[in-house]
Amino acid sequence: MDAFPWGVVIIGGPILLGAALVWAKLRSAKADRQADPDTPADDPSKGM
Repeated sequence: MDAFPWGVVIIGGPILLGAALVWAKLRSAKADRQADPDTPADDPSKGM
């Protein structure tokens, strides 16, 4: 039972990190669309 907290950290940490990255990417994309809705998503001025 001593390994239980470390198992949660090892397995849960990357899951939480991935969820945070996905959430941040979605928020960023939404903000970009609101800031300049007429620019297409694949425009070079968008950075990609």
